[in-house]
Amino acid sequence: MGQSSSANKLYVRPDKAYFLPGHKVTGKVYLYLSSAFQGNEIFIYLRGWEKVECQSLSGSFASSRGNRSSMRRPQNVFSSRPIMDFKLPLYQWEDNFIPAGQYCFPFEFRLPSNIPGTFAFSDGNLIADIGYSLE
Repeated sequence: MGQSSSANKLYVRPDKAYFLPGHKVTGKVYLYLSSAFQGNEIFIYLRGWEKVECQSLSGSFASSRGNRSSMRRPQNVFSSRPIMDFKLPLYQWEDNFIPAGQYCFPFEFRLPSNIPGTFAFSDGNLIADIGYSLE
């Protein structure tokens, strides 16, 4: 016979493997609680970010003879900015605890039409990434 686990579990299952800007995202959140859990709300976060890391070679200096020379030195550059960040409430209990049990919460939202798609690039000196997470 199979073993039973007493651990609480949460699964987020989108209905499709990928979504494009402007598309409706649908899916379900599965919650398995082996015992009551303190709290009264379940929600999901959708976060998107853009980040770039690279090594830039730059710099110049004046030599002892007064000549202007350039010397390329590696300089690490990092940039990150959020693309989207929102909270989608799924369910709220009246009490300050969630009873033990198995729950399924459907969700649905539309992605903004002006967001970029996911992207990853690396060539050794440059790493660029656009990504999203559903938590």
